[in-house]
Amino acid sequence: MRPTGVIPGGPAPTITSTDVTIYLVGPDGGLVRRTRVLTGETTAATPLQTLLAGPTDAERKEGLTSEVPVTTGAVIIRTGNTLILPIDTGTLPGVAHAQLGCTAMTTGLSVAGIKAFAACP
Repeated sequence: MRPTGVIPGGPAPTITSTDVTIYLVGPDGGLVRRTRVLTGETTAATPLQTLLAGPTDAERKEGLTSEVPVTTGAVIIRTGNTLILPIDTGTLPGVAHAQLGCTAMTTGLSVAGIKAFAACP
């Protein structure tokens, strides 16, 4: 193999990553805070969208679950910093409301139909 000269290329690719915090349910039934590193474009709705996707395989192996139904429906940001979810929250258990409320608090937003929580773990 013979040496070659420098071959010019384009700029190096950039990857943007963002830490997103969600709340899952631990083996004891209490809330557990988890931070995931996501790549790509994110919005204020991303943490709730991530929660709605459910626990990862690694989180399940740790015994973490979610009482929030898994869905790929879009979370919408409404004027006034309120998130609208693609699920009916009225029939969800209290721990699911806590998951949603605490996850929303990490963004400084609120979820329509979910009361704000004074303290999250």
